[in-house]
Amino acid sequence: MPENLDLALLARVHELYRAALAEAPQEARRWLAERGIGDARLLERFALGFAPGTLKKILSVNKSPQRALRDLGILAGAGRGYEHLAGCVVIPLTDTTGRVVALVGYPLDGSAPRHAGMPGAVFNWAAMKSHPRVRLFSDPLMALEQLATGDEAAVALAQNQWTTLTDATFRELAPHQVDVENLDRRKEIAQHLAKLGIGKKALPASPATTDQTVENGFSALFGRRRYLVQAISQDNPRHLRALVRAIGSTPGRFHLDALDLYSARDRQAFVREAALLFGEDPSLVEADLGRIIPLAEDHLARRPGSATVEIGEEARNEALEFLRDSRLLDRILEDFEKLGLVGEEPNKLVGYLIAVSRKMDEPLSMLILSRSAAGKSTLAEAIATLTPPEDTIRLTRLTGQALFYQKHQSLRQKLLVVEEESGVSEAEYPLRILQSAKRLAVATSRGSHEVEGPVAVIVTSTSTELTDETKSRFLVTSVDESRQQSRAILEAQRKRETGEAVPRDGIIRRHHAIQRCLRRAQHFRLVNVPLMGHGPEQDHGIA
Repeated sequence: MPENLDLALLARVHELYRAALAEAPQEARRWLAERGIGDARLLERFALGFAPGTLKKILSVNKSPQRALRDLGILAGAGRGYEHLAGCVVIPLTDTTGRVVALVGYPLDGSAPRHAGMPGAVFNWAAMKSHPRVRLFSDPLMALEQLATGDEAAVALAQNQWTTLTDATFRELAPHQVDVENLDRRKEIAQHLAKLGIGKKALPASPATTDQTVENGFSALFGRRRYLVQAISQDNPRHLRALVRAIGSTPGRFHLDALDLYSARDRQAFVREAALLFGEDPSLVEADLGRIIPLAEDHLARRPGSATVEIGEEARNEALEFLRDSRLLDRILEDFEKLGLVGEEPNKLVGYLIAVSRKMDEPLSMLILSRSAAGKSTLAEAIATLTPPEDTIRLTRLTGQALFYQKHQSLRQKLLVVEEESGVSEAEYPLRILQSAKRLAVATSRGSHEVEGPVAVIVTSTSTELTDETKSRFLVTSVDESRQQSRAILEAQRKRETGEAVPRDGIIRRHHAIQRCLRRAQHFRLVNVPLMGHGPEQDHGIA
C-alpha cells in the first residue's frame, strides 16, 4: 500500500475521532479532567480525539479500504474485524512535517494503550524547535500531562516503538540534550539513543550573529561557520524551502544547495557536504541547521505582507495615545468621515469592531445588504482600508475548493472581505465551517491539509433570499439609502473638491499602527454601540 494513501486514510480517521471528542461521553471528559488535561485549548492544540466505535458505519469498508485500515492497525480481528481504538481517548503523533502518522488510544478502563499507524512518530515535535534540552517520555499521555503543567520541553515516542523508529527520526533529537524520564526503561532507552550519538553532553552553544540586511534573506554565523540563507518560501506548512550557502574560511570555497529545511533527507545531504567544507563533525552542522530553521521562520514571518510587522516608537506612542482617549469611538468616526464615508455611524463602528475582532478566538462577521450602488461596497472598503494590509484579504470571488487549499495559517486572525454574496455562493459551505469550527481539513490521495482560522468576514450583497444557515453566522445590516444620506454624500463630495486635501495616508497609517498594537484576545469588554436598523426612513429619490 503506498504511504501517501495510508496517510490520507489515517488523516481521515483522525479527523473523525477529533470531531467526535466534542460529543464524547461524560466519562471520557472526566477521564481527561482527572489527568489535568481537560482544558479545551490544550485539547485543540494537540488535536486529541475520541473513538466512539462507529467508524465502520461512517467509512465505506470495502475490501481495499478495509485492507488499508488493517495495515494501519485501525481494524483488527477476523472477518470484517472490529475497531481497534473504540472507546479510547486518542492522541495523534506526527512526523516532522506535521502529518499524523500514528494514533495512540487510551481505554477509559485503564487497560494498556492501543497503537495504530506507522512508526517514526513523535509527540510534540514543536519542542524540538525551541528547546535545546528536551525531556523524553515513552508514553505520549505522560508527556501531555507534563505539558498541562507548563512543561513545554516534554516530548514522547510511542510506547514499544523505540527500536522500530528510523534512524532519521532519532537524528531529529541529535542537536538536543535528552533527559530520559521513564525510570523503568531509562537504561534501555539511553543505550539505544547512545548508539545513535543522542543524549550525549550538549553541543557547545557558540554565539550566533545574524545580518538581516542581506538581500532576500539573512546570514548566520556560528563560531567560524557562516551560512547565507536566501529565497525563503513556504507554499504549505509541510515545506520551508531556502537557498542555503555554507561559506568556508578559504576564499572562494562554499557549498550551495536549494533544500527543504523541513526535510530530513535534504538536511542530511547538506550536512554531509557542509561538514566536509568546514572540517567539522556532522552533528555540529546539523545543530546549526536546527538553529537556522527558526531564524528562517522568523524572517518569513517578518517579511512585508506577513502577519508580523514592526511598529516604530513614534507610531506606537501615537497609537497608544489614541487608544487611551475617552473619545475613542468618536475619533474613529471622525477618521471615517475624513476618509469620505459620510453618515452610517452605527455601521462604521460595528464594522470597525468586527475587523478588530479578528484577533479574538471567536471573531464576528458582517453581512451588508442593500440595493446596487447604495454604498455597501464603499462601507466595506473603508473598513478594510483601516485594517493593516497583512491582516486583510480582499476577494471578488471564491471558488468551491479555494478555502481548502489556502496556506496553513494564511487565514488565521485575518479579515476576509468579499465584495458580493454571489462571490461566495460556491464556497458557502466551507466558509460556514471555517466560521463555526475555526478550521478546515481536507484529505486527498497526496495526504491531508489543514487551514487554520479563526477569521472575521465581511460580505456585501444585494440578495435578500439568503439561507438561514448563512444569515445565522453574520451580523446582518443594511446601509442608509435615505434622501438625507444622499444629500450628505453629495455635500461631502462638493467640499472635498473645493476644500483642503485630507491627509488620508496619515489617518490610514495611524489605524494600522493602532491595530498592530492590539494583542490577540479571547474576550473583549462589551462596548455600547447604537442599534442598527433605526435609521432614517428609506427614500431613494434625490431632490
